[in-house]
Amino acid sequence: MMLLGCLFFAFPPLMYPFVTGPISLLLLRFLHGFATANFSPVAAAYIADLAEEGRGVKLGWYASANDVGSTVGPLVGGTVLFYTASYSATYLLVGVLGVITLLALVFLPEPPAAEERSASAADTRWKKFRDGIMEVLSSPPVVIASGLEAVMYVGYGAFLGFIPIYAKAASLNDAQIGIVLGVQLATAMAAKPLAGWSSDRVGRKPVIIIGLLLCAGSLPVTFRGDSFQFLIISSALLGLGVASVTPSPRPLWRISSRRAA
Repeated sequence: MMLLGCLFFAFPPLMYPFVTGPISLLLLRFLHGFATANFSPVAAAYIADLAEEGRGVKLGWYASANDVGSTVGPLVGGTVLFYTASYSATYLLVGVLGVITLLALVFLPEPPAAEERSASAADTRWKKFRDGIMEVLSSPPVVIASGLEAVMYVGYGAFLGFIPIYAKAASLNDAQIGIVLGVQLATAMAAKPLAGWSSDRVGRKPVIIIGLLLCAGSLPVTFRGDSFQFLIISSALLGLGVASVTPSPRPLWRISSRRAA
């Protein structure tokens, strides 16, 4: 599955120069989206299988590396687009990075847990998956916490989709747009440990509520100003809201699941 995800990372970016309209762009973006869907959860499971000791630390490093890449990506992409004025060159760079990742994946070892799996265990895994889905759906606190995070990501996705267009109309160059996006991601990455620490001490719900309020307040405010400095500040506030919401539901899910059990 990780190999399939890397294939989606490596080759769809090379097809962007051939996009001719919104329909072909939408289909290609949908195809490209399979990369994250296939790679990220399977990579986390791979690390969990590979690390018998210090599993939490290694998963933490994986999450941090993911956040660093998400932060650096818009900065690098915006800078490359600013100096080359070429979307083809920018996406070619993305494709090259995907190919490098694909080549690196070939040399990764198989975890011991994967070697022990057999075809006869497929029914058992399906049963566990089905039981897990039913357990989640039968726990209202888990469903509510998941719904709150989903609502937050709707606004977050709208920000990522429309802020480049809005910033471009406000006469920001490509490098500045990349910085605006990078500030949001960098703030979220830096604030997540603080948000997790706060939720341990004051409770999950207050931190989630504060985060949702920050997201709800920063999104409409973002489109009330058009200066580079203003967008930097509003982007940082959104990043702080995202950082407050995302760490807290997971412990809340675990607590709710234990109570239901």
